[in-house]
Amino acid sequence: MHDHHPEKDISYPNEVSLGTIKHMTKPFSFKVGLIYWGKQSGNVANVGDMLRQLGCQVTHVPFDRPFPESLDLTLAFGPYGSLVPVIDQVQKGNQFFVLWMTEQFPAPVIPRWLTRWLSGVRTQVERLAFRRHEDGVLRPFAKGQSLLKMGLRFRYYGDLMWLKRAKIPSLVVVGSQWITDYLRQDGFDAMTGFYGYHEVIGRDLGLKRDIPVLWLGKIGTNRRGKYLRKLRAELSRRGVEMMVIDGVEHPYVFGEVRTELLNRTKITVNLLRREWDNHSMRFYLASANKVMVVSEPTYAHIPLVPGEHFVSVPFTEMADTICHYLEQDEARQRIAAKAHEAVTTELTMARATQQILTAVQAKLNQSHA
Repeated sequence: MHDHHPEKDISYPNEVSLGTIKHMTKPFSFKVGLIYWGKQSGNVANVGDMLRQLGCQVTHVPFDRPFPESLDLTLAFGPYGSLVPVIDQVQKGNQFFVLWMTEQFPAPVIPRWLTRWLSGVRTQVERLAFRRHEDGVLRPFAKGQSLLKMGLRFRYYGDLMWLKRAKIPSLVVVGSQWITDYLRQDGFDAMTGFYGYHEVIGRDLGLKRDIPVLWLGKIGTNRRGKYLRKLRAELSRRGVEMMVIDGVEHPYVFGEVRTELLNRTKITVNLLRREWDNHSMRFYLASANKVMVVSEPTYAHIPLVPGEHFVSVPFTEMADTICHYLEQDEARQRIAAKAHEAVTTELTMARATQQILTAVQAKLNQSHA
């Protein structure tokens, strides 16, 4: 039996179809502590930029240092580190906590009772690996460091269970409608916040597109590596060269270098680590730069429509499909332009940030009523 679903008490503003979302312009005046993890600072900086544009006072707070006083809320994007010292500080300051989750969860095919049990154990291991130092902040002891690198998907789910049990005033935000529904089935107070387009991830430069097919990103799993090698070989037999930017064959690219690379690209490929994973950032990056995406079928994470905003095909048909759209420039450009419009006007980080702050304000008003 599921717990009471607290999300039924609040109407979240972004749970609508693409094209029907209304712009919100009400400014906010929250004093926000934005968690800084020491890495992935670009993503966190983008969130901070959006918060400031909406009227918030933003302080970057290292996740493993004492938080400043008088914060209205703390926001952790990622997380790109352990939540143990973060939650410890949030509890001390009695602050509202927003966790904007970008990471993946355990396989949905695992029985829920087993997922809960394994996740609870993993988070407990995380907590036991920390010790309180002289400055009062929790940090992992030396031999505990290796424990923190295992079973991360279970830890992320276990951390949500910990938040719920601790009764910390909080809001869990995920970048996938499918994952939101999955979490709500277990009684989590979750809402969807598409960590989508921000101007720094790209724009249409109008360059000549002389790269037919691009893979961009970490390989990550044996499945993805195997499929990528096979697809590349099949395309090569058809006379199509695929460029691979995987941090091994070619170093990763960022900023303007990445924008220029994508503006020279016709098609990017999305191969899944796991069939249930949310790889929406690949769609945001490609579409911001008017690149068409050819993807394996995915769950309904974001409101981009197969056949309209991208092309979805089983892996066995991917090479033929890519070759087809390389020959059909008009059809490819039409799909890429449609996705570009959707991502840059609807699925934006600015809009998601507005919706999160609106939900936080509603929850705070409700608690004071």
